[in-house]
Amino acid sequence: MRTKLFPALAALLLGATLLATAPPAKVLAPEAAARTQSLLAAFGRVPPPDAAPHAQRTSDAELDGFFDLDSLCARAIAPHRQALSGAQMKRFLRDFRALVRAVAYGRAAGLIKRAKVAVAVPVAVDARQRVVLHIEVSADDLQSELAFVWGPAAAGPARIVDVEFDGASFLTDYQNQFGRLLKKDGPEGLLKKLAARLAQAPGTP
Repeated sequence: MRTKLFPALAALLLGATLLATAPPAKVLAPEAAARTQSLLAAFGRVPPPDAAPHAQRTSDAELDGFFDLDSLCARAIAPHRQALSGAQMKRFLRDFRALVRAVAYGRAAGLIKRAKVAVAVPVAVDARQRVVLHIEVSADDLQSELAFVWGPAAAGPARIVDVEFDGASFLTDYQNQFGRLLKKDGPEGLLKKLAARLAQAPGTP
């Protein structure tokens, strides 16, 4: 009896652990809608480029909680993974992540602060939810669509796994760009251009 009880108990506990740590099966529309509104509020709190470093770090840390940056950066180079060595991949992921934070956060905040934003009802795409923002900036005669694709996280609330601007995917665009750069300049050429772009980004030392 004892020999049967312990394996059964272990299996039960293991099953409970796996159940507790498994990511949610899908993102539901109410969560995606609420997370989008919270993100817009966070963008509204982004300080200007000349703000104190502490204020910028605080804002970046808040925005980090809405984006699955590790997944975004890894998937942006995924089709070309074999072209980079392990050391080169580490450099790429480090610098591209920093570049996304330095450039994309500020640009998105600047646009949203100036725009009239209408948030559409979330639309399910497999296990994800796609939320479209209709953006209008009268001063620039600009009308565009910005979409956040929310995916289930391993822990915590849903996070953004892709961004679309007027229907163009962030991931697809960068995958194509990196493919062209790798073909033209090779891995080291890509990494040098990435580092140079990062050095020019606002808020980078």
